[in-house]
Amino acid sequence: ADSDPREHWSFQKPVKAELPVGDGIATTNPIDAFITAKHRELGLQPVGPVQKSLLLRRVYLDLIGLPPTQDELCEFLVDDRPGAWDRVVDRLLESPHYGERWGRHWMDVARFAASSGGGKTIPFKDAWRYRDYIIEVFNMDLPFYQMVREQLAGDLLVSYTHRRPHETRHDL
Repeated sequence: ADSDPREHWSFQKPVKAELPVGDGIATTNPIDAFITAKHRELGLQPVGPVQKSLLLRRVYLDLIGLPPTQDELCEFLVDDRPGAWDRVVDRLLESPHYGERWGRHWMDVARFAASSGGGKTIPFKDAWRYRDYIIEVFNMDLPFYQMVREQLAGDLLVSYTHRRPHETRHDL
């Protein structure tokens, strides 16, 4: 309990870990070698490849919070061209639902509310403006530092102008 706080792991100089090697640890990604070694240590066996339909469902739910439609599922299942997976991911990242899904996490951090809540709920008249702003910046892929800067300084930024979703401003 009386140990020197400077000895905490977060203050130690990073040391490059040796890549695990051994029987059956042959991967294309170094991170997979660490995962495989830990699984082996814990006595866990890897599962086989996931079905394309389940993989598609997972990426839809992760990126936009909605399952794929039957048409989207069928289209993906029959698309055997190279890059099919990349096209799905790119389309989801360009979807307005992406900002709705991921902006929600930032709004939780910022404690966003559209009303006062409690027993006497009073709606905040212009709360939608902040909500829409957050969705917009996530969909624009605005750099994090810029989003925080705009929220802190708001309309006090000298060159601040309202953007449309297709106009990215990195020079503010």
